Amino acid sequence: MMRFLLLDDERVSRFTLRQIVQTVPGALIHEAENAMQAREHLAQLPAPAVCLFDVRMPGENGLELLAWVRTQPRYLAWPVLLFTGNEDDETRNQAAALQVDGYLPKPPDQDSANQVCDVATRFAEDLLPEPTFLAQRLGTGSGRLASYVQALDQQLSVLENPQNEAEWQGTLGKCIQVGKALGSAYLVNMLQRLGNAANEDRFEWLAASRLAVGGMRERLGLLAS
Repeated sequence: MMRFLLLDDERVSRFTLRQIVQTVPGALIHEAENAMQAREHLAQLPAPAVCLFDVRMPGENGLELLAWVRTQPRYLAWPVLLFTGNEDDETRNQAAALQVDGYLPKPPDQDSANQVCDVATRFAEDLLPEPTFLAQRLGTGSGRLASYVQALDQQLSVLENPQNEAEWQGTLGKCIQVGKALGSAYLVNMLQRLGNAANEDRFEWLAASRLAVGGMRERLGLLAS
């Protein structure tokens, strides 16, 4: 499964986006008609999502929301595709500086579904390699993979209230080792950023790490939709 957040102020455009996203197997779709609703959805998601933002909207537009997303540890590494019929140089330059992951023309063309699927597939593999192949590579079963991910979640709980700095560092190191063993480049990235964060920023990076584990659990079918 992979979650998607669709942002467009026009109902017909959201319907078009939904039709594209539904071509991705196991897509879980969340929709917003303005940036405020999109932020509310982001705050409630239990796992990372691929975001599709319309650029031209009343009030805060998709490009401005993308700029905010890239400042938030919880969401900054999530893929964002812009849905726009106005791909002028200024928009492209601003989006490139914000590390946009691609553009979908408005109206979409035949390649749009393939582009969305490719981005979602790469992101899912970054969260956790395909579970069947991963289990074969590790010489274990899906149940064992699930226990590893559940243990990661428990260890992250320890990081919320460690007894001392030594326990915090030791627990973080164990989590990174398990993340590497499971091939979750995304989780390892979040945990390494957590390890380098100032004390006052640790909560945000820990939340980002927990969302990553949520994505891993979803890949294993352990998280309800």
